[in-house]
Amino acid sequence: MATGKKGGAKMASDAERLDQESGVDRKQENPYAIKVRMDRLFTDDSQKLKAIASITLGEFAVHGFKVWEKDNKTFITMPQSAHKDAEGKTVYDDLFHPITAGSRAALVGLISQEYDNALKQHQSAAVESAPTPSEEAPVQKM
Repeated sequence: MATGKKGGAKMASDAERLDQESGVDRKQENPYAIKVRMDRLFTDDSQKLKAIASITLGEFAVHGFKVWEKDNKTFITMPQSAHKDAEGKTVYDDLFHPITAGSRAALVGLISQEYDNALKQHQSAAVESAPTPSEEAPVQKM
């Protein structure tokens, strides 16, 4: 605990107490930094859904971000739940979403960057595992 002006002890702030309880050292790591992970990567070009991602925000995880591609443009959708309204139409509600345009742009940028990295990694692994002409089965002539 910190001491006050006249040497008396003062109460720890809520943030300080949370840091002590969780073991988070704010000087070492930003506890609010967003970390992105690609959970699934779909490589079938005929599908519009290209990947499913998750993020961690401090000690919280959010799953179900989807990476879509349409007309050679990539876009990200937030985790959603679907339900029917009174008229029987399907309605989608975001379960998690940024509340400002800047935070949305930052989140979409991080997910897009991680998707690009995962795609490059998958493509380089596919090139490395492709058989070379000497490894292919010999052609038999008749």
